[in-house]
Amino acid sequence: MADELNGQIADARAQMRRLQVVVDLACAAIRSGTYTREEALGFIEAARLWAAKLCPDRLDLFDMIYARRMQRLIEEHGRK
Repeated sequence: MADELNGQIADARAQMRRLQVVVDLACAAIRSGTYTREEALGFIEAARLWAAKLCPDRLDLFDMIYARRMQRLIEEHGRK
């Protein structure tokens, strides 16, 4: 039972790491300022799709934390 729980925890951590990499890449692209607002919004949507595949029951947290962070970056660094 403990091995199974440890495996589930390890899987959840791996999923979160994968999602963090996707979000970090999207944030870096947005910060570069080389993309239009529409393209930058596409990065948010792409990251959200990854989140939906990795942990569909946690999309509310994605929207609350990551999507808001990326939207702030668009406002700060985005092209018009």
